[in-house]
Amino acid sequence: FGEEHFKKKKQNITKHAKDVVDYTKKSIGYSLHHHVIFWLMLSSILMIAIYFFSGSFTWFPFLESLGFKQHWFGYLSSAIFSLCIFAPYFSRPLLKKAKSHKNFFLIIISVMFFSLFLVEFTTSLIVLVILLGIFWLASNFFIPIRDNYFQMFVPKRIRATVGSVKGLLSSLTLVVIAPVVGFVADKIGLQKTIFIASFIILLTMLLYYRIDEKRVL
Repeated sequence: FGEEHFKKKKQNITKHAKDVVDYTKKSIGYSLHHHVIFWLMLSSILMIAIYFFSGSFTWFPFLESLGFKQHWFGYLSSAIFSLCIFAPYFSRPLLKKAKSHKNFFLIIISVMFFSLFLVEFTTSLIVLVILLGIFWLASNFFIPIRDNYFQMFVPKRIRATVGSVKGLLSSLTLVVIAPVVGFVADKIGLQKTIFIASFIILLTMLLYYRIDEKRVL
């Protein structure tokens, strides 16, 4: 092999930092002024709150308080996740039948709403397990289509930065909402905490209803 000559390229850290800040500002500005991405980001924040209010750390203790055995949770999770594996394969056909992304989102979110709203009115383990399964299954129909829809409106040149901003907002939401859910569950009980998530879903539906693709075409 011939002799290699390597010359270290000078790095301008200040310039790189300035470029990162500029791209971040552009991404935030783009997200705030883009009619679809803005509502999607707000709805994503609400969805995180929904998943915390109706997550495993509220559902599982609630079911256990009604007599659900601890070792049954493994079987329950396996059964639900097995069904969820196939959810993305049926999302596309359902999207075609809905005729638009907006209609698809509103249909799936409606199913999620009723699955959590009805929790307040029953203590039957069988009914509650079915409602939990419906909620998780609907979520797995929803998430892949939502994420793909989000990417459709983000230009390649700022896609990574917009994604980072979205991730930052999600992390901040997690930091805030986790202790709030714990406090609420301790004060009003697990069943009502899950019930609250259904009303947050209603707010999410309003955000998706406001999406108008024609305003960005």
